Amino acid sequence: METLLVSLFIAGYALIALEYRLRIDKAATAILLGTISWLVLLVLPASSGAAFPHAEERLFSHVSEIASILFFLLGAMTIVEVVDSYEGFNFLLGLIQVKRAGGFFAVIAMLSFFLSAFIDNLTATLIMVSLLQKAVPNHQRYARLLGASLIVISANSGGAWSPLGDVTTTMLWIRGCITEFSIVKRTLLPSLVSVLVPLLVIGRFLRGASIQGQALPESSPIPRRVSLVVLILGIGGILSVPLQKYFLHVPPFLAMLLAMGAVWLATEIFYWRLRNQVEEPRHLRVT
Repeated sequence: METLLVSLFIAGYALIALEYRLRIDKAATAILLGTISWLVLLVLPASSGAAFPHAEERLFSHVSEIASILFFLLGAMTIVEVVDSYEGFNFLLGLIQVKRAGGFFAVIAMLSFFLSAFIDNLTATLIMVSLLQKAVPNHQRYARLLGASLIVISANSGGAWSPLGDVTTTMLWIRGCITEFSIVKRTLLPSLVSVLVPLLVIGRFLRGASIQGQALPESSPIPRRVSLVVLILGIGGILSVPLQKYFLHVPPFLAMLLAMGAVWLATEIFYWRLRNQVEEPRHLRVT
């Protein structure tokens, strides 16, 4: 049985590694590999009369751990999507009124660094790159590429020092392998250095770039105060998760679902007030 399980693992891992060439979604391969492996542990020993000890209990234990991670990620991703739907990030970006190229790229690097510590790296990168595209003219393609590279570096560095910024770190934090303050204490300074050094190097090549002023479009059907309230609720809810875990010993997935529920309730109230002012109001609801 051990040989069969190892063979299944190697075959499944090879399919995952060759996802691009085979055009098979790695999620489908991983789910199939996991279920077949557990079926082997449950069925083969039972049919041979040598039952695997506590197989069903171990299965439910693993499912419980995976479910807690999924609920946590579900809540966090929902909050981020709702904040984006209510233009909360646009409100934040509209506050940036830096005209000098050096100051502008320093601001977006630091904003990417700290924003990715609370939301996932990819979302933070997409948000900041969208600002970069609006602020840097189309003909300055070189400046756009360097700025996007700086954003990617900053977002990845920012996700490294927080238990909320990266899926791998979040999994370790939920399982109790790391604590909130230990990871911040040990990795914040190295992460910050990994941003400042590229910022100084890339900034030398971006001195001649021109920056256009940014502001939240006045024609937006969503009032700015609503965007601000949703932004505060969303980011504040995410930030409350490690605090609840540390001070109240609340499981992270439960704290994240609590934050999602609060944001959901608030946006339901806003939806009924704004549904006649927006062309497609459905995107303002959590569905």
